[in-house]
Amino acid sequence: MNESIYKSYGLIKKFYQVDNSIINEDEIKPIERGFQEVNYYNPEIPRILLFGEFKAGKSTFLNAILGVNYAPSDILEMTSWVARYWPSEEEFCRVTRADGKVVDYNTKEFLRKCNQRAFTERQLKTIDRVDIGVKNNRLNFSIIDAPGFGSVNPANENRLINAISEADIIFWVLSCEVIGGMREAAFIQHFKDTNTPYICILTKCDYLEEDQIEEAIEYIAEESETDKNLIFPISALNYINNDSREKVRMENIMNYINKNIAVKNRELRLQSQRSHEQRIKEHCLNLLNRLLNQLKEVINGRDRYRLILDSSKRIVDAK
Repeated sequence: MNESIYKSYGLIKKFYQVDNSIINEDEIKPIERGFQEVNYYNPEIPRILLFGEFKAGKSTFLNAILGVNYAPSDILEMTSWVARYWPSEEEFCRVTRADGKVVDYNTKEFLRKCNQRAFTERQLKTIDRVDIGVKNNRLNFSIIDAPGFGSVNPANENRLINAISEADIIFWVLSCEVIGGMREAAFIQHFKDTNTPYICILTKCDYLEEDQIEEAIEYIAEESETDKNLIFPISALNYINNDSREKVRMENIMNYINKNIAVKNRELRLQSQRSHEQRIKEHCLNLLNRLLNQLKEVINGRDRYRLILDSSKRIVDAK
């Protein structure tokens, strides 16, 4: 990001913070949100898509890999939003509704409301996307959490297909409880046909003994024609509870991410980054022009009053 744009924003923010500012919150928020999204468009930060059935354990795995509870784990099945998480200098939570309105939340408050089901069913259905800035200096990738397919909401699969196009790699999250009835076959074939890289995260492994986990990996590899070295078992819940075996398994996943995942279409991402920066620049220029025009009006008004005062002073002196 051009440093001059940051400086311009800092100047605009000073004008915004004064009493009776001509700049309102709705005008400065798009710039603030644009800066928050910079890392999502960064061509050096790959995007991981979490894909799997509803209740496959995606949210628990997501919280485990992020190291903090950001994703609601007890949300209603009819929800159909896409959630995006990326490294950020500041923590934030932003909800975009289907009507285009954007609402900012405190991250912990949004999580609490979701887990306690404080949102009504109607409110949940209006949410189109949730964006969360993760304040974690070690995080070097973004995560897209697509709605679980196979749920009661038919819109989920359409959103999933759209989310796939944004990702650099797919993490197929599969619960060990349902491996006998895998319904992902068409999607897995799509990944292969389009050369979309993917790995399988076998979750809820605390339900299985070690020999059963190996059997499950063999079965998944054979049924889905997936390299067994790309199937990673884990109990995210036990990892969160500091289980030493699960720490090793999570380390294996993180090592794979660090060594094998890269942005698959860097030129396209660079174009997206440039477009995003241009949008921020245009917002800044519009507000700077407004401020300049306002200052010109103030200066012209000052000059007019100075002439009036000078004229009055001369009249008084003459008498």
